[in-house]
Amino acid sequence: MEGSPLQLVSLVYTQIHVQPTAHAPASSEFDSLSLNCNVGFGELPDQGDDPRDYTVEVRLWVSDEQVREHRFPYHLDMGARGHFRIAPGLDASRRKTIVEINGASLLVGAIRDMVTTLTARSVHGPVTLPTLRFIPESEE
Repeated sequence: MEGSPLQLVSLVYTQIHVQPTAHAPASSEFDSLSLNCNVGFGELPDQGDDPRDYTVEVRLWVSDEQVREHRFPYHLDMGARGHFRIAPGLDASRRKTIVEINGASLLVGAIRDMVTTLTARSVHGPVTLPTLRFIPESEE
């Protein structure tokens, strides 16, 4: 095993909203739930010709329509921002894809964990959100 060329330097939650709905969940399986997700990406300023520090921001939410359709037990709107650092020597042409895909995946994993933690002590019980797969632009 070896370390990843992408390291998470810091993580902050930019938005945390988890509110129980009036109805009890039909089940605890939400694999067919369609999550809404926005991802933002950028280089941190003042890095010269060889940028290695990046920021990734993710917002993940469940629409009111999905709450009704799937009897999802919580209104949910979460956001996180991560500061990432790329290892020196990594080919500049690969950096954007690695930061966007792996960075977003790490942040969504953190959001999923936070949602499970928050809902574990809530009225409808714990919810684990479905996992997401981020696809590079070249494969879309």
